[in-house]
Amino acid sequence: MTKKMMDWFLGSLKQIQSLKQVEPYEGQFEDPEDITVFPPAALVTLNQFSNTTEAMNATLHYNVSVYVVTTHMHGSAQDTMLDTLDDIISLLHNKGVRYEADETPSVPPDVYFGRCFLVDGSFVGILPGMAVYRLNFIVKR
Repeated sequence: MTKKMMDWFLGSLKQIQSLKQVEPYEGQFEDPEDITVFPPAALVTLNQFSNTTEAMNATLHYNVSVYVVTTHMHGSAQDTMLDTLDDIISLLHNKGVRYEADETPSVPPDVYFGRCFLVDGSFVGILPGMAVYRLNFIVKR
């Protein structure tokens, strides 16, 4: 189930054509000498999840961060930070998160996780020569 959550975020973000790199966060910020980020990029991490029910199946709420990396904050280029943030927020906020339970496609997909909501965002700026923002989302029923 949790892998399907990551797949939904990655698949959704890949719809933004200006993003050159969309993938899970796997330590790309850890070694400045070996930067594996090609901006504009979106790196996704599932920070935590919590169960909201004690009976039967777990009802999970997910906290997900999207790290957005660009080389420009504002300007005439199409891949600036401010434009990219707006695109990602418009794409993900208040959207239903679903996935297919089997190989048979259905519209909408079978399993409903909940809705994705923007919680907040902050400037991180941890890579030399690149601007980095973290957008935090919650997916809840």
